[in-house]
Amino acid sequence: MITDTLRDWALSWSAAATVFAGAILAHVFLRQSRRSRYPLPPGPRRIPFLGNAHQMPMAEPWRVYKEWSHKYGDMIYLEAMRQPIVVLNSFKVMQEILVKRAANYSDRIISHPDAM
Repeated sequence: MITDTLRDWALSWSAAATVFAGAILAHVFLRQSRRSRYPLPPGPRRIPFLGNAHQMPMAEPWRVYKEWSHKYGDMIYLEAMRQPIVVLNSFKVMQEILVKRAANYSDRIISHPDAM
């Protein structure tokens, strides 16, 4: 009787570990396939789950964005807590994205630094 119980426990733990490993692999696969379909602008390296939240400046964010623009260009992609953020650092890029391609992006939320 005890051996049957132990065998059942071992089988259930084995099944749980298999399901967990499968879920992790599916998550990684889906994340990679999404990333390859939509090329994103360059940006600082992200960490799992937090993204760039640990790098996001609370005070005077424009200074950090300006520094990043020297390294990554005028359009920077960030992610904070799985929320995608695109920072536009030049008037030329702003004109291109927000005026010339407005139909593509008009349904997206625009946040202003003074609204934070």
